[in-house]
Amino acid sequence: GQRIALSVAMVVIVVGGLGISFDASWRLTLVTLGIIPLIVAPIAVTGAYVAKVAEAAQESLVKAGGIATEAVLHMRTVRAYGIEAAISRRFDDFLELPERQAIRKGLAGGLGAGVAAATILLGASFQYYVGGIFFRKGWVSFSDLMTVLLVIIFMAFGIGAVAGDSIDK
Repeated sequence: GQRIALSVAMVVIVVGGLGISFDASWRLTLVTLGIIPLIVAPIAVTGAYVAKVAEAAQESLVKAGGIATEAVLHMRTVRAYGIEAAISRRFDDFLELPERQAIRKGLAGGLGAGVAAATILLGASFQYYVGGIFFRKGWVSFSDLMTVLLVIIFMAFGIGAVAGDSIDK
């Protein structure tokens, strides 16, 4: 359900943004589309890394849950032998990996989002530069220039926000 909603949101953002941009200036839109792969790449790499990390953490959580279940089911035996501390250490050991993975997930997500945002802003400066050239040549009016630039920027931020939200799902 969540992934379908995120996919639909991404399609609506892309189709709507491209429709408005191409209507305003097809030349400038084509030039600026060249930066989209540079924005999507860090998000895709981050998503792949987070998925891999989450799988390893999930396995460790399952093992920790098994230890907790055994300890509760055999509470009298654990208490009789005085092995509470050993069971607790084993449980803690299995929880170390998910904790480290959660930190890595946060760092990877932040780094990916930061690189994507920086790419969007650098792409915007590239769009303004090329747009200025097109404006001087008379290929685009000022209002169409601003329409394309703002729509592409907001479209890229929208894709980044939706993709970033999908990392948490």
